Amino acid sequence: NQGVHSGHADRMSCKLSSGGEVLHTYVIPYAHRVALTLKEKGLEHETVEIDLSQKPNWYYSINPRGLVPALSVDGRVVVESLDICRYVDDTFAGPALMPKAGTDMHKLAEQLISRVDSFASAGLRYAAGSGRYWGIGPAGADDAESRKAFEFALQTLSKAIESSGGPYLVGDQVTLADLVYLPFVMRFDVALKEFRNFDLRTASSESGDTTPVGRWLTLMESRPGVTSTSADPETLARAFRKYQSFDFFDYQTMFLSTLP
Repeated sequence: NQGVHSGHADRMSCKLSSGGEVLHTYVIPYAHRVALTLKEKGLEHETVEIDLSQKPNWYYSINPRGLVPALSVDGRVVVESLDICRYVDDTFAGPALMPKAGTDMHKLAEQLISRVDSFASAGLRYAAGSGRYWGIGPAGADDAESRKAFEFALQTLSKAIESSGGPYLVGDQVTLADLVYLPFVMRFDVALKEFRNFDLRTASSESGDTTPVGRWLTLMESRPGVTSTSADPETLARAFRKYQSFDFFDYQTMFLSTLP
């Protein structure tokens, strides 16, 4: 039996053709990337949502640290979202989500994946302003230094798209690089537009045209696996306005289906 443990209180089930269970909540960017990977691989699985504000005691037997997501496959438990994504890609049939080893494209994909935490940190700092990390600072609290750092991070993605030929981060096929960045880019797109009047789709474009990152984001948003696992932008914006935080799910019983 396979499953993914995520972050909500209710249970969503589907037929397990591949025998797995995922425990998580798709509101969390780290669980979202796992959901995207499972969709791109075409794997059916069971999802168990964990309420992060009131974690059930039994979940600590799955992951003693209490973090989500976790993947349970035939008695084996895999934790840490990136490790889960790699395990799913390496273990199960479906489209390969990494370029062939030894190629320049593979090297580029690995370079991007290794920098995803730095990218996320740059966006979180810009959104927080002088406030709490993972928090969203007051509207208009723009900081030139953190804005510049985030613009540089976006430019790095645009350069990857251009150097690989696009339209995805690493060439003409979706890879794990796309899937691990996308949850953060989607959330920054909503929050920074709302609180910083910052449009990451046109950022650093002197002409105001959509950048390679902006076109990539629009393309990714059109994929069925993305639309089926992502919150509506306006719904997400309402949650950000209400809780002033990217990690509101840690303090409120919150599910993708019950966002404010």
